[in-house]
Amino acid sequence: MSAILAMLKHFPFFLEMQASGEWKRRFEQPANYARITGDTSPLYPPVMLEELTGKRVLLVGHGAIGQEIERMLAPFNVELTRVARTPRAEPKVHAVSELDSLLPTAEVVVLILPSTAESHHLIGARQLGLMKQGTLLVNSARGPIVDTNALVVALNAGRIRAALDVTDPEPLPDGHALWKCPNLLLTPHVAGSSPQFGPRSLRNAAEELRRYMKGEPLKNAVQAAI
Repeated sequence: MSAILAMLKHFPFFLEMQASGEWKRRFEQPANYARITGDTSPLYPPVMLEELTGKRVLLVGHGAIGQEIERMLAPFNVELTRVARTPRAEPKVHAVSELDSLLPTAEVVVLILPSTAESHHLIGARQLGLMKQGTLLVNSARGPIVDTNALVVALNAGRIRAALDVTDPEPLPDGHALWKCPNLLLTPHVAGSSPQFGPRSLRNAAEELRRYMKGEPLKNAVQAAI
């Protein structure tokens, strides 16, 4: 959620402006918005940032984390479309085989699925080409789900923008092309790194142990494939 909001509020530009010490650079923002989104219509007041409210969000991955992201998106009244390996009727979850037909409708694409043989390069040159001008791609899952070379091309062409907490390769080597791509927010796989992570994990483990000792169903059972 932080990555989505930071990009739609154009925080990287405003941080760049702060570092340059030139407040008047704010007048560059309407042109930046038009260049990124392709929306060249005259707007008043001049566009300084964008809203998440009402955006069309494609959530690729609808496990526990995907469902939590959906909960956090709810107050913004987004138009949410869900995609997962297994389609479901209620709530409506599309099969991953439908992904290519859904990408052109999205304004924000969030990847939160495991790295498997099936998901490797799920987002490649074809899928990036299907995204509309200015689409925000957020990868908080695993780096190999996105074809890095194709992403570099799309970013440098100004087709899309991206926020990545994971990359392929990871860690990102010095001098890699991604470092200098425009319209990109990079963080070094730190989405779960907070002071609350350890205590919350211990509380969850203690609760599961209590349930196990009392013979109650576990909340976080993992079904191993045989």
